[in-house]
Amino acid sequence: MNILYVSIGLLDGRTEKFKQQTVTKDVEAFIRKLMEYTLESRKTGLYRFKDVQDVKTAGIERLAGNVLAPEGEAARSEIAGALKAAADALIAAEAESGKRIAAMGRKIPTGNLAAAVVRDSKQGLCVIFAKVDHTDWFDGESLTVRPGFSCEDRDIWKTAVIRMREEDGLHVGDVSVYMDRPAAYWTGGFLGLEKVRSDEDNTGTALLKMQKLFARRLSGIELFARWSMLLRKMKTVSEMNYPDFINELFGDAGEDRDLIKLREELLALPEKAGFDTQFHVVPEYLPKAAASQIFEINDYMKLTMSEGDYDPHALIEAREEGGERFLVIRCTNPKTFEDFKGKKHG
Repeated sequence: MNILYVSIGLLDGRTEKFKQQTVTKDVEAFIRKLMEYTLESRKTGLYRFKDVQDVKTAGIERLAGNVLAPEGEAARSEIAGALKAAADALIAAEAESGKRIAAMGRKIPTGNLAAAVVRDSKQGLCVIFAKVDHTDWFDGESLTVRPGFSCEDRDIWKTAVIRMREEDGLHVGDVSVYMDRPAAYWTGGFLGLEKVRSDEDNTGTALLKMQKLFARRLSGIELFARWSMLLRKMKTVSEMNYPDFINELFGDAGEDRDLIKLREELLALPEKAGFDTQFHVVPEYLPKAAASQIFEINDYMKLTMSEGDYDPHALIEAREEGGERFLVIRCTNPKTFEDFKGKKHG
């Protein structure tokens, strides 16, 4: 790994200041360990930027670009400006989060913001941000650098390894994030990230949440028909475009208020339930057996309906005659029809 740039400074939430400190060779050794630790930790997750064209991403691209630029006053000034903007964003995010947790008697600990730009043989060009414990590194209020750095678990609180894409300019890519404990201020307020969900997560979550919503809004034959239709359709889709999928599934809703409401609730599910609107459907997460449902007809008969490309209402008609209820079933099996057509036994 080639370390192109390193910076470290104390985040002072009380004064809302960022005090940059002198960097020693020990810090470079720590950066190497920190990146290795981040990429190997089980607590590390994959994230992406919500908006690749906002102020945050522009600042990161500006930082990396000026580190790669020829040495000069202009580049140094741009780098300093980008770092200050990052530190200000983190301090602001911490302050906002601190207000919310203060009522619970908790506070966000003061630490150091470490920043680095590195080029790695496997990860490529990366920008690294890390919030780390400063107590072993700096001497109290004087902020005198202590010799030696530690890479113990307790010293690393939050990290973000941002991979940079270098085709057609310099752009942010995906991000590996380590957090000792969940902190929305780090991924959200500071960096503006969202978790990258796997196709397995998306398929499983979407299926589960849709099933629960169907069960709350539909019942009986309507539930079976709509749900089996969804499963059949989902089994034929490899690349899911969720809004299109739902709109096509309810293309026959017409002016049916209940179906229109269900469609709207389904379209709102990704944001509420936490799954993406576009993903590859993983077949292993879909039911392997065809859907079926048993309906009680009377004390002696049961009707089993299986998944298929048909409208149950076109095959079965419910009637009431003389105070009794009947189901009239269209029969396409000649033998079964002849069996039931036989003489009545009194």
